[in-house]
Amino acid sequence: MSRRHLFQRRMCGSLLSVLLLVSALSTSCGEVAEINQKPVSSEEIQRKRAVGSAQQRFQQLRTDTLRLMIEAAQRELDIGSFQRRIDATITQSLTDMESAADALEKVATDLESLLSK
Repeated sequence: MSRRHLFQRRMCGSLLSVLLLVSALSTSCGEVAEINQKPVSSEEIQRKRAVGSAQQRFQQLRTDTLRLMIEAAQRELDIGSFQRRIDATITQSLTDMESAADALEKVATDLESLLSK
């Protein structure tokens, strides 16, 4: 390799290092903004009963459980078991939508119970 080629490679490497350093510093030294979180009332936690076909119920319940999971995570509650149950209902929905919707209804009810404490 020529000396010029080696010099160009070193310059590119140096430039990349400088860019990474600048981006790391700008990220770490960024302004911290405090987020005001309002407490959620029990009326906001309550959801409407899912109605319609099994597919419609399942989709509505997926939306409801997502909203409830977000609220539980914001309160720093343990949601791992709920996530596993939701994942199982998604798998189950591939073969038995009616049972999956029923199981997801139970997950949503349990999440509501957890959040109402």
